[in-house]
Amino acid sequence: MGAPRAVREGRPRRPPPTRPPHGRPRGGRGGGEGKAAFIIGAILFPLLLAVATFFGAYYMGPMQESRNEQAKDQRLAEEPPLRVSLAESWNDDVDVLWRYDRPLPAAELSELDRLRPSVALLDRFARTHGGMRSGSICLTDSCDTSQTRFKMTLVGRRHIPLQIIQISARVLARREPVSGTLVVGPSGGSEDVEAGTITLDSDDLRLYAVDQGGRATRPYFDRKFVSLEQDEPIVFEVLATSSSSDIDWELVIETVAGTARETVVVRSDGTPRGRPFRNPGKVLSSSAYGARVECTVGALSCDLH
Repeated sequence: MGAPRAVREGRPRRPPPTRPPHGRPRGGRGGGEGKAAFIIGAILFPLLLAVATFFGAYYMGPMQESRNEQAKDQRLAEEPPLRVSLAESWNDDVDVLWRYDRPLPAAELSELDRLRPSVALLDRFARTHGGMRSGSICLTDSCDTSQTRFKMTLVGRRHIPLQIIQISARVLARREPVSGTLVVGPSGGSEDVEAGTITLDSDDLRLYAVDQGGRATRPYFDRKFVSLEQDEPIVFEVLATSSSSDIDWELVIETVAGTARETVVVRSDGTPRGRPFRNPGKVLSSSAYGARVECTVGALSCDLH
């Protein structure tokens, strides 16, 4: 009979392993390591988050701000260098005329004849019936020069200083002076306005400074330096005279910002494509008009001649 296997193989049999209570390996340290890792993570995560936040604010913030500024500059570069708005600048004490291309029909003349001599009422009538308002100034002994005027506000639209180096007129059309109907407004005193003037009859259509009598003296920008920061406004009062033709015209404004030269065209609505400015031309003698209405200060109504 053979010997038992354990004796025959010469190796003692190992007892089966035993488990500690609750299924944890005896002598193991896994639970302690997990708790330590949790504590370390709870401490390090806020620190890492704070470091990341600091890095983002310190380094990424200026980078984002720079990108925003570049985008803003790009948007400005796509705009015209100037924002333009226009407004009438008539003073009640300035002699004014209203002229119409056509002889007004009897019904309109009758309505006009009944108006009280008021600049506001005459201006409202002219707007309704197609009249053009102008001043009458004496650049010669005959006092036959038409003067139109408006205030022009320019606002710089570049991120660096923008210099205005020239303002001039460009004539688009010439016609015979207006001779339909003449309305002479209430006469007044003198005016005292700092302005620049353009002589539309001249070959030199630049804006000129004016003396107290309204006469052109020297090119406005020969002695004026005009520079605008971004969104900074400046106001020009522009006078335009003609002793000859009925003239359509537009303004041309030349600017420089850094090395960039740009041109802005302005018409009567403040845009480059609107209706041109118009000066009705030489003030003719009364007999040259199809009808003449005179409105004098203190009269109860205007008088048809």
